[in-house]
Amino acid sequence: MSQGPKANIFTVNDEGRVRLARWLFVAGGAGIVRFADDSNRALYRGTLILHPFQSVWLQGGFSRIPITPTFRSTRFDVLAEGWWSRLDWQLRSWRISADFFKQHFSDSNRTQREDAEVLRWIGVSHFAVGLGYQYTHSSFSRTFSHGYFSPNQYHSHLGLGGFRFAAGKIYRGEFIAQFGAESLLQTPYQTAWQTTAKNRFILGRWEVGADYTYFHLAQPTGAFRAQVERFSLVYHF
Repeated sequence: MSQGPKANIFTVNDEGRVRLARWLFVAGGAGIVRFADDSNRALYRGTLILHPFQSVWLQGGFSRIPITPTFRSTRFDVLAEGWWSRLDWQLRSWRISADFFKQHFSDSNRTQREDAEVLRWIGVSHFAVGLGYQYTHSSFSRTFSHGYFSPNQYHSHLGLGGFRFAAGKIYRGEFIAQFGAESLLQTPYQTAWQTTAKNRFILGRWEVGADYTYFHLAQPTGAFRAQVERFSLVYHF
């Protein structure tokens, strides 16, 4: 089986967070993205974080991020800029989150996206199995024909399953598989899937993260597959 063409996109970001009150934080960051044609673009992010209750986090801000949903789209160096918000409610056995994005793209398109996820953990602190559901909806003002993934409407319904575990106070891992169906351009639903592995290493005040995601995305001309690796280094003052 032919692997098909590939494109590599690299991003680097630096972010800081300051606590102004017990329930209030502000965060800001900047970075750079290198597209497949070796062109570079600046990235940035500003965030206001509210923590009114122990299990509830509310976030909102303005950001600029790269958009590279298909191989062909990488030739156009698309950036998305706009507002976003997020709600996280994390109990001992439940994790509930919701996201809202309203962005304009550098090629004149505009989009609105809503995400929601519910995950139930069953087990103990050092090992648990998770089951849940994720929904995603996106709408776009324009539909381009140059390989850009921008249908008028996109819907995704995915079931979640996986496990998390901890090894002492040094390591925490989480592995989630998502499987379900997605629809675009008012077409019938078709199979979609995604797998994610998250690893965290705690070394005193330092936290090292290594994440990997593999996903399958529908488009009118066929299937698009991508792999995303993410590394992070955090110091807690």
